[in-house]
Amino acid sequence: MNVVLLYLGVAAIGAAAGRQIKKSGRSVAWSRQLQSVLVLVMLFLLGMRLGADREVISEIAGYGVTAVVLLLFALAGSILAIFLVRKFVGIDRNGNRRGRES
Repeated sequence: MNVVLLYLGVAAIGAAAGRQIKKSGRSVAWSRQLQSVLVLVMLFLLGMRLGADREVISEIAGYGVTAVVLLLFALAGSILAIFLVRKFVGIDRNGNRRGRES
């Protein structure tokens, strides 16, 4: 619970700082590069933490199978949803509404 409060506190401080910078009209062009670098650092640290966990490494094959099954069901569900929405809205393969000539 303390970690969640820490994350929320840091996010609130960042939002307040961003609001003040926006009000002042200063440029924050460097923030995009900083965010990219910080995301890469976080991913690297997450990979190190997962790689150091023996339980995770021993179960990685099972995780892969589960990931493939979830991928297939998500893909099938997305295709089915698109098919049903297109039928309901009346859109053909070319993205045109039926009954309209383009």
